[in-house]
Amino acid sequence: MGHGTARTARDTLITGMGFCLPGPGGMCADRGQFWDVISTGRSFVEQDGVFFGRVRVAPADVTRRIPELPAKMLRHYAPWHLYGLISLAEACADAGIDRRSGALADAAVIVARNGGDCWATPYLDILTADTDRLSVEEINELGVRMALWGIPMDVASVQAGLIGGTGPAFTVSCGCVSSSVAIGRAHRMIAQGDVDVAVVTGVDHYSLDWLLKYIRLNAAAGYTMDAMRDAYTGTTALMRPYDRRTPGSNMGNGAVTLVLESRERAEARGAGGYARVLDERPRRS
Repeated sequence: MGHGTARTARDTLITGMGFCLPGPGGMCADRGQFWDVISTGRSFVEQDGVFFGRVRVAPADVTRRIPELPAKMLRHYAPWHLYGLISLAEACADAGIDRRSGALADAAVIVARNGGDCWATPYLDILTADTDRLSVEEINELGVRMALWGIPMDVASVQAGLIGGTGPAFTVSCGCVSSSVAIGRAHRMIAQGDVDVAVVTGVDHYSLDWLLKYIRLNAAAGYTMDAMRDAYTGTTALMRPYDRRTPGSNMGNGAVTLVLESRERAEARGAGGYARVLDERPRRS
C-alpha cells in the first residue's frame, strides 16, 4: 500500500493457498486441483444456460478437514461459512502450518465479502414464518441462523475461532475490489510490523434464483430478454468486471484463502513463498 512505508517495510510473502471453488465433482479445493483447472482452461461456471459458478459442498467436506468441529455447529453454518472453513484448512495445510498448535494465534484474520442477498435470507425466513406451526426448537433454530448468517463479520469470526486467534479480525466489503483491498491491508500490517502473519479469505455466495429474478426485472424495465441473456450467458464473457468490453457480470460462489507472512517468519520456519506482495492500488477504469 505504500504511504511512506517503502524504505522500512518488511517483505510480505504468500506461503499458502486454499480453495473452495467450482470444480470437477462439484468443488476445487487444493492447490493441485486449482493448477490443473486453470492450466487446462476448463470451465466449471456455466450451469443451466447461465454463466454462474456453483460449489457443491456439504458439512462432511468440512469434517474431513476439520474433524474437531461438532456436527451440531456445522448444521447451523451457512454455505459461505463452509466455503471459508474448507479454503482455510486447505491453505494452512499448503503452508505447512498446524492451526491446532497455536501457530496462528496472533495472525490477522481478514475476510473479503461482496454479495448481499445471503444476509437477507434469515430475516426473510423469520418474517415469513408461520408462527402457528413452528415448535420452540424450530423458532430457536431461526434465531441461531439469523445470528450466524446475518452478520457481515460472520466468516471472520468463525475462522478466528477455529485458529484460536487473538489478533485483528475484520471484514472488508467494498464490492468487486474487496479481496484486493483485504490483501493490501494484510500486506501493510505485515510491512509495518503490526503482525507477522495474516490469513486472507475472499468468500461469497449468491443465489442463482436471485440472479435470474434480477434478469427478469431488467427485462420488465425495457431490456430485451435476449440482450440480458447475452450479457449473462456464454463462455466468451470476459472475466473483467471493470472492463468496458465486458458484456455482463460473471457471478459465482466459493472462497479462496491466502496465508501471508513476513519473509523473516517464513524463512525462520523453512517455508518457501509462491509470490511477494509488492503493493495494492484498486481503481476503476
